[in-house]
Amino acid sequence: MEHILEANPALHQKLQNQMKSQHVMRLFEVEELYLGKLSLGTIPSLHCFPNLQAVWLNGNRLLKVDCLKDNLRLGDLYLHNNKLISISGSLGQLTGLKTLLLHNNQLSKVEEVVQELKNMQGLQTLTLFDNPVAQEKHYRDYVIFHLPSVKVLDRHEITFNERMKAQRLFDTDNQLVRDRLAFGSRVATRGCPDATDAGAAKAIKQDGGGKAEIDRSMIPQQTFDSIEAAYEHRRQRKTPMEFTYFDWSRVPRYQQRRTQSDNKDIMVDQLQRVTVRYQV
Repeated sequence: MEHILEANPALHQKLQNQMKSQHVMRLFEVEELYLGKLSLGTIPSLHCFPNLQAVWLNGNRLLKVDCLKDNLRLGDLYLHNNKLISISGSLGQLTGLKTLLLHNNQLSKVEEVVQELKNMQGLQTLTLFDNPVAQEKHYRDYVIFHLPSVKVLDRHEITFNERMKAQRLFDTDNQLVRDRLAFGSRVATRGCPDATDAGAAKAIKQDGGGKAEIDRSMIPQQTFDSIEAAYEHRRQRKTPMEFTYFDWSRVPRYQQRRTQSDNKDIMVDQLQRVTVRYQV
């Protein structure tokens, strides 16, 4: 790395000063590196700092980030106030990141950003405001849904209602199931009317061929006040099942049978049949 630093004396001096301030003599001992506000257009590879945990690269003129390929222990990365147009293929290997600031850049494709960050399971703080991506419709909902570990987005904590909204927008299949099971709301179910329903006669109509059909628009709607009540109602409509087995725990072991005075039909006498009936 020395030959690269020689071409940039200011950067070289900056690194030396930081190592002295951290009281470290060897490169692999450096855990924090501040290279912000140096108007750098490029930054050489930082592979000689394998134990870096926090890096400040903000306030430069970076168009891309290709200096962190081997810094897999990074937890905090500050890339705001640059000129980044894409991060694809640059940050995906940093799966241990917890804080990532990318605001005030030129990122324009939210799908590419999310794709690059999707493997960062511990990412909690993310900023993307003052980027073209932040102007896209449902940008915040899209990021919340696809990066569920993030707790603070653009300096605002993500609320429960925001997560529910994001799921309704982008997880349509599972949301339909949740709605039917009344996830977090009242339950509304429709079914075939029972024989005792007052509206049963109205709901059943005759077609031209004399066959009875059900007019589902006439079926009364049933509601529940809680998800527990909905589950119980559905459980009660399930067909009961039962099975029978022998309770072998009551049968004496070999040594016990040898001490019995009368072992005639002992196993048959002590076997007990158990019947279990359940409804799920």
